[in-house]
Amino acid sequence: MASSRTKWLPICLNIFLLPGAGQWYLKKRFKGGMLMALSLFLLLGGLSRYLALVFAVVNRRGATRPPSFNLLPVLHEAWRLDHRVFIWFLVALLSLWILSILDVWAIQKESDS
Repeated sequence: MASSRTKWLPICLNIFLLPGAGQWYLKKRFKGGMLMALSLFLLLGGLSRYLALVFAVVNRRGATRPPSFNLLPVLHEAWRLDHRVFIWFLVALLSLWILSILDVWAIQKESDS
């Protein structure tokens, strides 16, 4: 039977570091690498989509110097324009995170028996 620290370390890696890090630690390199790549793709895809909207709003308003530029209305307008896409990226990332935690738990349970 594995020690308590060894049992919880892969789960904590998935929770606090990156989905797939626990699988990588448990020597499931392909599965861990794919989960890490997919989670980074979702994170960067959602963030780049949102930032593209922010830059489009800034360009439409006309860029000004920082002392007279208020960022919060720009962020709010970009969110209002296409918030559904950003929410779907977050839902997909959260689902991947939960599935990776459950997968590590299943791998450990399988190796214990």
